[in-house]
Parts: sequence; C-alpha cells; structure tokens
Amino acid sequence: MEKLDLLADKIYLHFKETKNRSYPLLLEKEEIKQTLEKIKNNSDSFYFLDKEDDDIQGICGYYTIEKEKYLQTEIFVSFNHNKKFINKCLNYFIKTYPGYTIDVGVEAENSFLIEELKNKGFYIVDDLYSATIKLDECTVKKHSDIELIELAQWDNFKEIHQKYFGEGYWDFYRIKENFGIWRIFSIRDEQNIRAYAYIKSSPNDNTCEIFGIYGDNIDDRIMLIENSLAALSDKKLMYYFIEDYDEMEECKKLGFEIHGHYQAWEYQQRNK
Repeated sequence: MEKLDLLADKIYLHFKETKNRSYPLLLEKEEIKQTLEKIKNNSDSFYFLDKEDDDIQGICGYYTIEKEKYLQTEIFVSFNHNKKFINKCLNYFIKTYPGYTIDVGVEAENSFLIEELKNKGFYIVDDLYSATIKLDECTVKKHSDIELIELAQWDNFKEIHQKYFGEGYWDFYRIKENFGIWRIFSIRDEQNIRAYAYIKSSPNDNTCEIFGIYGDNIDDRIMLIENSLAALSDKKLMYYFIEDYDEMEECKKLGFEIHGHYQAWEYQQRNK
C-alpha cells in the first residue's frame, strides 16, 4: 500500500463528513494510519484499492477469521462514490467466502454504501449510537457494591449472557476462551446477577470498549459505566455503542461524546 501517510490524510478529511464514514470509527489520523498498517502487514487482513491515473479513489480493508467463517470490514470508502468499486468488493466477498458471516459497519447517514449493501442482500443487525470518552478527562467514582467477576464465580452468568448476547460474536464461550482481554463488572442480588457490563480491555492497547451491558434498571447501567471508567482510568480512550436513547443522554452527562449513528449490516448465505 503505497503513500500510506497521504492515504491516511485523505481518509481523515473524507471522514470529516459524517455521511462518508464506515466503521470501526476512525476519527484521528494516527488511528487511520495504524489501521492501514495493520491491514497491510497482518496475514489475516486484505485490501482492495480503486485507482484512477495512479491516484487512489477508494479502499476496502477487511480481516477474516477462518475457523469462525467470519469476515469484517475495517475501512470501506470510495472518495468518488464509485458504485462499481463497492459492488466489486461485495461480489468478491460473497463469491470467495461462501458460508461466511460478512459484517460491514457504516454510518447511518452513509446512504450511498447502505443502498449497495441492501442491493446485495445485506440486512441490518445493529443500530446504535457511537460514543467515546477520554478517560483522563473524566472524574467518576468506583461503587463499592460493584464487583469484578470471574467466569466461574456465578452459576447464572452463562445462562444470562447466552440469553441476551449469545447471538453476537462474543458469546460466553468466546469470552471464556479469551478471558484475559475482558473485564466484567457486576451488581448482584445475593447470589444472582442483577446487572453487569463486559468491557474489552487488551493489555497491549491504550483503548477499551464497553461491548455490552445487561440490566433492566438504567440507574444500574449508569453505575456500571461510572465504575468501568474509574477502574480503567489507565486507558486513554473508551468506546461505547449505545442502544438506548435515555442511556445515551445520561452518558453525555458523564462526558461521552456522541460521534454518530452506527449501523451493522450483515450477509449470511443461508438467508439468500
């Protein structure tokens, strides 16, 4: 991938407009450059370029997990809104990876890309608000009644997680296999889990992400978020994709910045 710095600059300027964005959300030049380097150097990552007179007009970067039959895009952009390039990529995915789950994250305002996804048989599986917070700029407190839990500590953790999050990639079994990158905080009634948050926090990364929160009571959910912010204060940035509007408003009070409206579009061949 030639002229990587120039390409990162071009993507950064393009993503200034909300309607042009793909996901994962990349708003800083350094994040974009790191993602491009990862796509270029990782053996499980690949990319397509759309070039015109030696000038890059589009890029689609993605990674695969072969044993899971899973594909996810990391950058998907056409600077000149070239439908042929978008369709070339989508057709390649569908033909080359039969039986795979193919996920494309996109800004809800990106009608150009969404229209092409619909035409290829993709359907929406997530519709969330994208938010971040700089952990060194927020002041929150830990809550004494919230505990960091181990997978084996709660008899009903597996049952609850599979019921509410089992359809997603990070089900109970995958969390168990990769427990070193997770922090799980819970509020309990005696021996039963009343609410919990699970946060991906790799020791090799200065960011973390709230992947999900279980709990009917919004006060419990906000307490879990506050506690997570305090417990992970050594990280630089926290991501959170928020489903509930009222919860989003409360997160804004804590200092979260709402960047956009994220949608996940998915293709599975068995649904064709």
